[in-house]
Amino acid sequence: MPLYDFILLVIKYGVAALFFGCIFFFVVVPLVRGLKQGMPEFPQATPVRWPRKPQLPEPEWTKPPPEPSPPEKAQGIIKLAKKDPKRTAQILRTWLRRDQEP
Repeated sequence: MPLYDFILLVIKYGVAALFFGCIFFFVVVPLVRGLKQGMPEFPQATPVRWPRKPQLPEPEWTKPPPEPSPPEKAQGIIKLAKKDPKRTAQILRTWLRRDQEP
């Protein structure tokens, strides 16, 4: 049996040596070669300039409605005064008092 044990021992250590040899030749040697050569110089990348979006006109619904002209304002005030004369009188008194106070 000593021969049989010897063969198993050789196979066991031979596989381990083969495994570490492959790691050495396929990993360590290329790594050392790359470190000796230094890092490769990569060309500088030019910055990408994206085209700007064209300025679109502002939509109509975002613009405030136009101010009514003075005659339209006057007509609206007259309608409100006719609808609620007590409130109109109160507003006029408040304005007159405010104008009189220093």
